Amino acid sequence: MAEGSLSFQEMAVISGAWVTEGTPARVAIEKIPALAALEPQLQQTHSTIVDLRAKETPQLQALSQQEHDIDAKHDAYVKLMYNALTVLADGTVNKHELLDLRDRLFPERLRHTRKSYRSEVGHAVLVAKQMDDALVARLKAVQLHDRTLFDIYQAWQATAAQLGQLEEDRAHLSQATPSAAREIATARRNWIHVVKAFRACAGVLNLDAETENLIFAPLRAAEQVAANRMRNRASTEPAPAPAPAPTPPAGTDTPKAG
Repeated sequence: MAEGSLSFQEMAVISGAWVTEGTPARVAIEKIPALAALEPQLQQTHSTIVDLRAKETPQLQALSQQEHDIDAKHDAYVKLMYNALTVLADGTVNKHELLDLRDRLFPERLRHTRKSYRSEVGHAVLVAKQMDDALVARLKAVQLHDRTLFDIYQAWQATAAQLGQLEEDRAHLSQATPSAAREIATARRNWIHVVKAFRACAGVLNLDAETENLIFAPLRAAEQVAANRMRNRASTEPAPAPAPAPTPPAGTDTPKAG
């Protein structure tokens, strides 16, 4: 589970313990020069998140969290389809057919999981417009345990449609309420990058178990909570019904974090 699974509020709580004077985690960090050198970056990204979060209305905060959760599912479906076709193509007689199908769905490979929400929706729209009987048959012919690739394709399209609707809702709210959506998404992305660097630095220092837990145990616990949250939502939600192609949302593009 990566740092990107955390909610905006969870991020603020985690980094708050690292940058607040006198906390046990901050005291431990200050004793390690390599980690202490990253305190200015941690402080800056934490302060930005706290300041910008205060600018968002509760409605927009809720939308941001919904988009984050739906996007995690969207990216999982993209990776599943892309990786399945890549693996199945290896050593099969119809290797080129499977790779062609993969590249037709995702010409930019897994970079499709790093696009903005609106770009992801737009790509799903383009693929849906190209879908014909022959392509549907090819997707249905690929069996993945108890589902076909076409089943997964439909689930992917459904998540893209949900993202599109959430972006429409965000645009509607933003017209009536001042929004820092773009700044918030950028701050979230910057927080993730800084924390990954902080984690990587600690990883090469061979910290003793007590110090490592003092600094990073809360982060791991929050990631586990986020993982359970996603699993619980997935287990209680019915399988998405076949959905029409999502409509590209109008308005300002919201960049993804991660």
